[in-house]
Amino acid sequence: EPVIALRVCLGHELLARLDGFGEAPPSQAAAAGRLRGELHRKLGGCWLRLAKSARAAGNTESAGNALAQARLHDSTLATVQCAEMDWAAGRAHDALSRLRQQCAKLETDA
Repeated sequence: EPVIALRVCLGHELLARLDGFGEAPPSQAAAAGRLRGELHRKLGGCWLRLAKSARAAGNTESAGNALAQARLHDSTLATVQCAEMDWAAGRAHDALSRLRQQCAKLETDA
């Protein structure tokens, strides 16, 4: 977990620095945009790993917080994890509702 937390901190620092490339020449701005997208995906993965680890340790509050952060970076995978937590907690209706909403969102995005 400490290594994942360090990755998250570094990722957020890099994202903050990339925000300064908005006024750069188009080629640099495009590269910064691609890097920003990749960083968001990686950060989402880190938050999901933290959520899984917290959930495995029985710390549902920390898992929920990590999932909230993961949703900012990768909402699809975070929704699946939230649905798993709902299902494990006996909230099958909530889990299925989350998955249906995510499917509907993916269909409209396609």
